[in-house]
Amino acid sequence: MDANGLTPRKNINNWEWTTVGVLLVIVGILSLWAPAVTSLSLAFFVGILLFVTGIIQLVHAFTAINHSGAVSRFVLALLAILAGFLAVRYPLTGMMGLTLMIICYLLVGGIYQMILSRELRGHEVVRHHSSNWMMVSAILSFVLGIYMMMLFPLDSLLIPAIFFGIDLIIMGTTVVTWAITHKNLAGGKAGMRGVA
Repeated sequence: MDANGLTPRKNINNWEWTTVGVLLVIVGILSLWAPAVTSLSLAFFVGILLFVTGIIQLVHAFTAINHSGAVSRFVLALLAILAGFLAVRYPLTGMMGLTLMIICYLLVGGIYQMILSRELRGHEVVRHHSSNWMMVSAILSFVLGIYMMMLFPLDSLLIPAIFFGIDLIIMGTTVVTWAITHKNLAGGKAGMRGVA
């Protein structure tokens, strides 16, 4: 068992987690290396996902036709199917849609983080420097959103791939760091038990 007595130690293989992390970093780098291909693939994948989700929602709307909200579920399902079909049929338009979603996410998320940072600044639990970092992150997100909006639609091919690649690199690095830290902690505890 591990230190908390919750998970069997034999189920935790650090080399597997390290491999997953390294693969995520490699895929992230490849995404940045070929952004046009990555963005087209993302638009195609999102289109298929929307289409399948829409069909599932449509089936659910028909099975629950007598329940309240059936009409709105039916309309949302048709919109998802239409959006998915258009994203697959016209991937360039789909990429522009993804870029607009990223821009909205950055702008809205930046404003929300600014408000949250100001509210948390006076809170006893949150340290002052934590709210400062949140404010810095919020400002950077908002400025990046404005910058991307100024570039739109010229760089619609690049933006989804850049975000996807950076996200994978950060995720992979986090997984590798966690695996190394876990291995070191496990080794240190084993050494302490040996000394005891």
